[in-house]
Amino acid sequence: MCRDLVSIIVPVYKAENFLKECLDSILRQTHPFWECILVDDGSPDSSGLICDEYVRKDNRFKVIHKINGGVSSARRDGVNSSKGEWITFVDSDDIISDTALERLMNPLLLCSDIDIVIGAWVRQISTNRRPIPLRVNGVISNTKLMEALLTNRCYFGPVGRIFRRSLFNENTLLVPPSIINNEDLVMNLRLANNARMVACCPHDYVYVYRCNIDSASHRVANNDWSSLFECIRFCLGSNCSEAFIEYLLDTAIKYGLTYNFIKNWDAKLCKKELPSYLKMKLHGGLLKDNKIAVLGYNIHNKLIKLSKLPAFLYYKTVIRY
Repeated sequence: MCRDLVSIIVPVYKAENFLKECLDSILRQTHPFWECILVDDGSPDSSGLICDEYVRKDNRFKVIHKINGGVSSARRDGVNSSKGEWITFVDSDDIISDTALERLMNPLLLCSDIDIVIGAWVRQISTNRRPIPLRVNGVISNTKLMEALLTNRCYFGPVGRIFRRSLFNENTLLVPPSIINNEDLVMNLRLANNARMVACCPHDYVYVYRCNIDSASHRVANNDWSSLFECIRFCLGSNCSEAFIEYLLDTAIKYGLTYNFIKNWDAKLCKKELPSYLKMKLHGGLLKDNKIAVLGYNIHNKLIKLSKLPAFLYYKTVIRY
């Protein structure tokens, strides 16, 4: 296996209007050691024929034609068919900069402990381009990356970055079918959980994300948040910081998960007592879920004015679930 070979995985579905520009941007790469696995996920348009055309044009392209199974299934088949030491993903309606692979494969970044290298993005709407901030910089731990993913300081799409092949296992891309909008987040958390160190390059713009209203990321769909939280718990185990917990509790309250669900889920995730300020956030928000909004607001406002011990006693003596 070539140490410098990058396997580019491109899931393809209904992309005939954008696919050629995407593949041409791959052909222009200044880093010469790459292969591109095109996974035609049962696309009903001419996307499959375009894939075949590029395979004939350059033998570094390979194509898999399969029955439609969704983007995670397509990525899984692509990874399983790839040979590179490093793996990156490109969506079929986006493009990458000519120097994307060269920048991500910078020898100064790829020390033995670096398992993920993340570049910056540009969002394109029509002909207008605008940078998407990457709010992490330098070499960070895998825990810091997971915090950044969950607090929106690092975009949780899997593109614009490279992953060491050893991070992938048979479970990395297995996502319950009920999770539609957050497949990328689950995959990234699993990969981050397996990584040692991560190099973040917020000034290297390597990926152009083109807003396409027909793409999967723009479809409005009902999500099973309970299943998503179970996936996150499975990814992170008990090794999570207070920043993780606070973000996840905020999300749970926002989407109306029940008190008992969050309490049980939190006990599984943390295996420890919540800090008092997070207890206040949890109880104050979930009282509204118990359909006693007025009481909830009053208690929450009162608790903010109390010190930790009176607040704790107030929970024990006044609030009953």
